[in-house]
Amino acid sequence: MKIKHAEDEKRFVLMTDDNDEAGELGYKIGNDGLIYATYTRVDKMYEGMGHARLLLEAFVEWLRANDKKVYPTCPYVAAVFEKSPQDYSDIVSEKYCETKYPEDDC
Repeated sequence: MKIKHAEDEKRFVLMTDDNDEAGELGYKIGNDGLIYATYTRVDKMYEGMGHARLLLEAFVEWLRANDKKVYPTCPYVAAVFEKSPQDYSDIVSEKYCETKYPEDDC
């Protein structure tokens, strides 16, 4: 499996060794300049093998390399970020923190 960034389609694509699509993580670029992680999908036959995490890691690497901030609207991405906030605090938008944790500092 490999990950391809289809930047013109605003998605990271999980590709099989036969070059077939097996999953994806999609995003949008908001008018506010934030990147919105909108969905993650992995084909049923590849579920439970850590492939969604591979997509997320490629996405996070791209965010960091491009000094971008993300607002996770995708339930999977939000759950991973909330489970280990210290690992993603540099890329999570203040807007998300204020919405999700109005009483806390992110």
